[in-house]
Amino acid sequence: MMMTLAMVLTVAIAYAQPRGGDGQRGGDPTERAKMQTERLTTALELDAKQAEKVEAINLKYAKQQQEMRAAMQKQRETGQEIDRETVGVKMQEMRTAQEEEVKGVLTPTQIEKLDIIKTERGGKGKPQEKGKTQAQGGKKDAATRAKQQTQRMTKALELDAKQAKKVEAINLKHAIQLQEMRGAMQKEDIDKEAMKAKIKSARTAQESEIKGVLTPTQIEKLDAMKTEHKEKAKDRGKKGDKPAKFEKEKIEESGN
Repeated sequence: MMMTLAMVLTVAIAYAQPRGGDGQRGGDPTERAKMQTERLTTALELDAKQAEKVEAINLKYAKQQQEMRAAMQKQRETGQEIDRETVGVKMQEMRTAQEEEVKGVLTPTQIEKLDIIKTERGGKGKPQEKGKTQAQGGKKDAATRAKQQTQRMTKALELDAKQAKKVEAINLKHAIQLQEMRGAMQKEDIDKEAMKAKIKSARTAQESEIKGVLTPTQIEKLDAMKTEHKEKAKDRGKKGDKPAKFEKEKIEESGN
């Protein structure tokens, strides 16, 4: 069962990222959308009406992805440089939008099952290739980072469904911005100190937007957690220990 669910997620949710080739990777959009829908129908037990709506969503995005790949192929043929970082971010945004539309058709139980599928597949993808950016499928893409941040905050601050949805949208927006800035820092001619300042400013803005969604009690709890996190970081620094990964990312990467 686990292998089947992972395969479903690979094809139906983790939509293929642009690579080299003939610009038509993934085959005919109609056929691609049909295959994605069939796998989702089996895994999530969609009824006929749901399957029809999901297939329409999959077809819409399959056509958009094909158009984007065709445009990239045309750029290659004419000798134009392709901004793969930007393309990767756009493709990620497209996949995220597609998933949200599909979830709009599902029942709460089906959404929960779909999220379990994604969790099961987490960390089981192919290893990162040398020189490959996060936007092209590196160790953690923006959507995954945003979802994980939101899940931790939902649990820690007891967010309701509406709050969680708003917070995830904020986290995704800033995760994409941070990903772009970190990518820019890899360039030799970049002013790294200035870029670090921009990243810190972006984190501050992210926290401010999130607090606009929270209740006074939740804001107070968030501030207390940040203070505790900073104190633990100081203690680890004195001992020469590296901060634990979970603690480092626990509260939307802010306050560091």
